[in-house]
Amino acid sequence: MSYHYLCKTSSGAEYYEDRADPVEDFAFLAKEIVKRAKIFARRSNKFESVIQFYSLHIVQGEIERRPIGSWRVTPPLLPMNEEEYQNELKIILNDIPVHFHNFISSQVWGVVDFKLPEPYEKALDVIGKWVDVLYPAIKAYKLEIQAVPS
Repeated sequence: MSYHYLCKTSSGAEYYEDRADPVEDFAFLAKEIVKRAKIFARRSNKFESVIQFYSLHIVQGEIERRPIGSWRVTPPLLPMNEEEYQNELKIILNDIPVHFHNFISSQVWGVVDFKLPEPYEKALDVIGKWVDVLYPAIKAYKLEIQAVPS
């Protein structure tokens, strides 16, 4: 016996699934349909895509759709662009004194190849590691600055 399913995306695109066994994990299948449909999101515009599932049956020579349910899936993110990178960098550097910004930002040069896929994500990872390493020293520096009488 085989099982036939119709999967419909928010945009109306339809994908058919034929299975030897019944689907037990529609949430997983919904994620697979989002990948197959090439649905992606930007960091600045995250959303959920709704995937509707129907079982398909032949009744009196006609195909009948029986609703199974719908699942919400957050699509994978597209690679970060320059603007998103700058926004994320501002957030990371927000707690760091300004005179450390150039040093921390410069640590990606020579470490990250900006010609490879997803360079901005890698750059933020490098910067994040530097901030983690330097944060105790920066915190002590801030305390020293505050303790100096004017």
